[in-house]
Amino acid sequence: MLRLKFSVHALLLLFAIPIQGSGQSTTKPSPIELVISGQQITRVSGDLKLTVTVINRSNAPIAFSWVHDGWADSTFGWTITDSADRPLPWPVHEPQYMVCLLSGPASESEIQVLQSGKKYSFSVDPSDNFAFHGKGFYKVKLRYLFDPGGVTPVESMPRESPGEPGVPLSYPKRAVLRQTPKIDVTSNVWTFYVD
Repeated sequence: MLRLKFSVHALLLLFAIPIQGSGQSTTKPSPIELVISGQQITRVSGDLKLTVTVINRSNAPIAFSWVHDGWADSTFGWTITDSADRPLPWPVHEPQYMVCLLSGPASESEIQVLQSGKKYSFSVDPSDNFAFHGKGFYKVKLRYLFDPGGVTPVESMPRESPGEPGVPLSYPKRAVLRQTPKIDVTSNVWTFYVD
């Protein structure tokens, strides 16, 4: 009887311990990390000065574009929520900013390349795009989406400068952008107070 009790306890203990998988995750980690930081107090009509830091966590160079590249989806999207986690609406008095997808490929100056382990920071104020309810705590986060499938290939770009015939053009940043994997990453949540 003692052996039976021991076996039952051993089985119960065995089932209570989670079984480790093969060590492979079903979701691939993002090649980049987004970190936002900045001021923690602002006024309703004031600026919200934030710093966005993009960190390359992969073993290869990563490129990202500030604008849509033809039909490629490359977007930085802000979300601000109130203390009850309700998303803030866009201001009704201003039209939402739109990007023309037919405007053509992004220029080399609009593409940023980060080597492995490197970071790039820029300052931004996303508060103009949202209507605050008034005083209180708010949370902001940033999501970056990128799909290289629609990026215009280097072969389709102009071979020489239209203003200076005979001057060859090269697109090293675009080549890295085409090799960058799909990205869907969300930053940390930054809490601030509107006074």
